[in-house]
Amino acid sequence: GVPASHVQLVGHFVPKPLADNAIGDSIERIRRAEQGHTRRFLFSVGGAGGQRTFLSKMLSGLAHQSWDLPRGLHIMVNIGDHEFMRSTILLALSVEAARV
Repeated sequence: GVPASHVQLVGHFVPKPLADNAIGDSIERIRRAEQGHTRRFLFSVGGAGGQRTFLSKMLSGLAHQSWDLPRGLHIMVNIGDHEFMRSTILLALSVEAARV
C-alpha cells in the first residue's frame, strides 16, 4: 500500500449524470432519513486490494453501529469478481457479528 504520509488527496470519478442529480438525490436521502427508513450504503471496490484494510475496518464499524439503530443499516459492497476482497469483507463482518 501507499504510506499515509504520501496521500494528499483521494477521490473518485463521478459520472456527469450522477453529479447533475446530486442535489435532488441528496434531498431524497434526507427525506428517507427523516421518515425513518433504513440507511443504505453502497461501496464499490477496486481490484488491486489497496482498500482492503480501510474497507474492512469501516464495514466492521458500520456493522457495530447498525445494532444500535432501530432499522439497522443496508450495506451493499460491489467487489466484482475479486474473491480475495469478498473473503476479507466477510471475515471482517463475521468477526464483528461475533463481538456483538
